[in-house]
Amino acid sequence: MHSPRSKNILSAFFLRDLFLLRTPFLAHFPNFLYTLQNKKERSKELWDLHCYIDYRLRMRLEKSIPCQKKLTEIKSKKRDEEIKAIFKGESKKFLLVIGPCSADHEDPVLEYCHRLKEVAKDVEDQIFIVPRIYTNKPRTTGEGYKGMLHQPDPEKRPNLTEGIYAIRKLHMKVFGRDGFSTADEMLYPDNLTYLSDMMSYVAVGARSVENQQHRLVASGIDVPVGHEESDLGRSRRHAELHLCGAARL
Repeated sequence: MHSPRSKNILSAFFLRDLFLLRTPFLAHFPNFLYTLQNKKERSKELWDLHCYIDYRLRMRLEKSIPCQKKLTEIKSKKRDEEIKAIFKGESKKFLLVIGPCSADHEDPVLEYCHRLKEVAKDVEDQIFIVPRIYTNKPRTTGEGYKGMLHQPDPEKRPNLTEGIYAIRKLHMKVFGRDGFSTADEMLYPDNLTYLSDMMSYVAVGARSVENQQHRLVASGIDVPVGHEESDLGRSRRHAELHLCGAARL
């Protein structure tokens, strides 16, 4: 079952998905127009349509900006396993997730990660580095810059269509050039699959740690999920999130 939160996110990304795919979706969902007029059936029909579109969109993204098999193996068999060993206490290394709070321009991010690669070589016997490439910026009131996903060029108007391709392209460039599987903030759980084949760490921000959908997704993915302190400073919420993450729901 999808949560009320996922329904809200679904509606926000619905027109984006249709525009990206340019697919004759009505042929696959002949009752779509009818169900828009029927409140009882609307949610299920939209959810089914969203799942179909989301699958097609992921396929198109992966075809347009593919992650090579060699890189996939480096992530899953080397980097992810080394991170797992750190968390299980089998490695004496420290995990360092480091980088700017906002990856808003491609060139500075690429330069930073290229320099970070040299640092990683110098400390590789003690520290395992994962670069932060945070392409989503949460906003308490909804006002302000929301990150590369929404606005790939901060000097221009928001463009979610270009933003989805821009964030995958950026993560892929870092991984392909410097060998870093990456970290990003999971602001929208629905978007996780667009980057999951190149990320080794996922962050949940202060505004999202108490959201049920974020907790359920965190419990089901195969990489570590870090979370910030709740914006209300409730330590109990931290304990609840850890329990949920460990439950593998």
